[in-house]
Amino acid sequence: MLFSGARSSANDTRNVRSQISNNQQSIKGHHSGAESPGYLQLYKVPPGDDISLQEFDEIAMERLKLLKNFENCKDSLQVHTKEFFDKFTSSVRDVKLIVTPGQGPLSPSDIAECWRRDNIGHFILRLAFCRTPENQKWLSQVEGEFLRFRLRHERPEVVNAALTACNFEIHQLSENEKSEIQHELLYGCCIRDIDFREKVFYRVNFLDAIELVRRGMVHLKKGFAYFPFDDLLSILVSKMKVTMQAAMAFFFATVLYRTVRFRAVLFRSKFYIATVLFRASFIPR
Repeated sequence: MLFSGARSSANDTRNVRSQISNNQQSIKGHHSGAESPGYLQLYKVPPGDDISLQEFDEIAMERLKLLKNFENCKDSLQVHTKEFFDKFTSSVRDVKLIVTPGQGPLSPSDIAECWRRDNIGHFILRLAFCRTPENQKWLSQVEGEFLRFRLRHERPEVVNAALTACNFEIHQLSENEKSEIQHELLYGCCIRDIDFREKVFYRVNFLDAIELVRRGMVHLKKGFAYFPFDDLLSILVSKMKVTMQAAMAFFFATVLYRTVRFRAVLFRSKFYIATVLFRASFIPR
């Protein structure tokens, strides 16, 4: 199954194939090594693969099982505890995905395949769950919490290195910049003085840190928000959720129902999407 619309003319077909090739190369670039986790692209690059219907169904159910198990574990245990980590990871051992950093041992080819399936599965569920606002909200919420779980177990230097890959305009403060506004950072970010030197701080446009601004956990100055590394996770999760919700709403309203040439795609995909949702109903929530 092709994750791109077919065009009638030869030129358009070549353009589509060129875009698919670019997507494939872009995705491969994100997961070419263990030090560059694929999920840190925040799922901005759609897959450009040809896959069979059997693999389509397999990857969709694999991703859905992963998210359902994550949600079930989260309902009974606190996410940051070791009990949650052990229960969740044991429940998804048969899933062909890298659930947490350091999982392995895996060969480079296995890692690349895991990131490929991770990306494809995410976008399949976007397609399957875009049809109602309730489904859109559920998927963006659980995907966001799963991303937060992954980031909490990732090394800070790996997260920092991946920020440029997701086109996130963010500035890490130097030691001199930290010292100049130390008093404001301590009180604005509610940080103890004893922990200040060890903290890494960032500066972003305050619109990218709305969640932290609402909670009063940032220092605001001239349209920028300042916060420590711990709060960077909230920024990334919020950014991905906003992108997901906008993309699903656009796809449902514009592509599926307003664009005539995609109605054939909807008709062909209806059975497979319905199958995914039907089988999902048998997975306990």
